[in-house]
Amino acid sequence: APERLRQIGFLRVLAQAGLARLVIDEAHCVSVWGHDFRPDYLHLRQAHRDLGAPPVLAMTATAPPRVRQDIERQLLGTQGAMRVLVGDIFRPNLQLAVLRVRDDDERIHRLVELAGAQQGCGIVYARSRRRCEEVAEVLRGQGIRAAHYHAGIDNRDEVQDRFMRGEVSVIVATVAFGMGIDKRDIRFILHDGLPNSVEGYYQEVGRAGRDGQHSLCVLIYGDYDEGSLLRLAGRGQMSLDTLRKVYGAIQQATGPRAMGFVPLDVVTAAAGDSTTGRVALSMLEQVGLLRRRYDAPRTVSLQVPRRNRGADDPAFVDFVQHMGLDRQSAVAGEFGDLLARTAMQPEELEQWLLAWQAAGWLRVDLAGRDAVIELLDPPARAGSDLERMIADRTALDQQRVRDIADFARTRHCRHGYLADYLGGHRRRRCGVCDNCGATLPVPARRGGPDFDAQARAALLALAEQAWGRRNLVRLLAGDPAASERAQQSSYYGALRERTSTAIGQLVESLEADGLISARELDHGGVVLELTSRGRSESARGKGRR
Repeated sequence: APERLRQIGFLRVLAQAGLARLVIDEAHCVSVWGHDFRPDYLHLRQAHRDLGAPPVLAMTATAPPRVRQDIERQLLGTQGAMRVLVGDIFRPNLQLAVLRVRDDDERIHRLVELAGAQQGCGIVYARSRRRCEEVAEVLRGQGIRAAHYHAGIDNRDEVQDRFMRGEVSVIVATVAFGMGIDKRDIRFILHDGLPNSVEGYYQEVGRAGRDGQHSLCVLIYGDYDEGSLLRLAGRGQMSLDTLRKVYGAIQQATGPRAMGFVPLDVVTAAAGDSTTGRVALSMLEQVGLLRRRYDAPRTVSLQVPRRNRGADDPAFVDFVQHMGLDRQSAVAGEFGDLLARTAMQPEELEQWLLAWQAAGWLRVDLAGRDAVIELLDPPARAGSDLERMIADRTALDQQRVRDIADFARTRHCRHGYLADYLGGHRRRRCGVCDNCGATLPVPARRGGPDFDAQARAALLALAEQAWGRRNLVRLLAGDPAASERAQQSSYYGALRERTSTAIGQLVESLEADGLISARELDHGGVVLELTSRGRSESARGKGRR
């Protein structure tokens, strides 16, 4: 893990072993523009220099050109250039397809239909922990051996082992499942809704068919998916308030000193979770508010062995005398307190201790690790720079949502779309995706009589009069919270067997199809009303009511 490279002791072991090459897997994590940015990867450049600058090999399957350039800049700065080798990302055994659904009911139906029709094992990717559990329960109810997997369950290893042994046919999981797992006979990947990005989608479908055999990858999406993801991306994963809290926690931990030892638990508590805390630290460092150095031990215990050959080394003798060490007792305490009694930097002291230990002159016991953070004079533009970084990241996340939505809607070759996006070899037709003629192993199903009847009810309710979005959903659901006028509608409770979420998705689908539209009122409210197409459909619907 890249976090280990923040430890002087670990670098010392690597250097002693002799490095022929520094190999970085999942190298897109190095880039702040990568879809899975991990701040600790930014320390790789410093660690690389301190290891003697061995040759670097960085590998990733999901790095568009902009990310490739950033990987090179982050790893080497302006000190050199990397040779970029781009392979063909086309996997001819992966049959890519997209199914558009009207609402959540149809989405679940299609998931069950597809999972039940496949031979072998597969993964269903869902967006939330709760959704994983719901879908797995539905699949089990249909006789499919399914289990859910997410960070909130205690038996993750057991579930994973059962899947690897074939005791579970389908894993319904969040995106974390699959990293580091090499099960070569995964026959299908189903996406329950749009993923966050094209890069994430490609990485997830890439877990299928590693044995080279045919595998099916189906993305099931509704028109409402894009809007939901854009709203989530708009909220952002970072805020100025969170950054202020993290910075304040660091100031409190360091006290009046310019440099201090900060437990990462303090950062996590201020940020709300570990990942957000690490990203916040990285952002504060990038705008010049602080500098994070190599991590340091939290506590240290030292003892001079009875027999040692360090008596002739002036630096060692001076250290032993200064610390009050003798051969009869040990000195133990906080690393920071020990450091304060020397004129050394934290990295320097730890290196000397490890060197003396290796020579047999000193017994050293180091425990725990804390971040060593140096607070810098705040630059005048730090606040505006942080605001810009947050805005840039939000815009990037929203663009990624638009890109994966474009992939779902495209009429062109899906493998070709991926190649264009990721900068691979261009391809016009693959012959194995739905847009190039490959058919799904289940009959196509869009809408159907149930959907038509439900859509008619919504259109006819709007034919009576325009309604606000929330009131229309409540009206159709038969919700007592609907307005008194809504409860008097002929269509009150027409869809009471549906959930409010499903009805809301139905309304969004009708809006996407151009049957209804939103109109802003003078006082600022918004109502939904029929378009000319919607009026024509509702007129036909009255005759079939």
